[in-house]
Amino acid sequence: MNIVITEKTKLFIHEKYNSQVTIHCVIDGG
Repeated sequence: MNIVITEKTKLFIHEKYNSQVTIHCVIDGG
């Protein structure tokens, strides 16, 4: 599943999970 990670998406994920590590896992793991 290809997702374009935009700055807005990063902010959304950061607010939702409140974890930089989780963001990397989401990006790396798809």
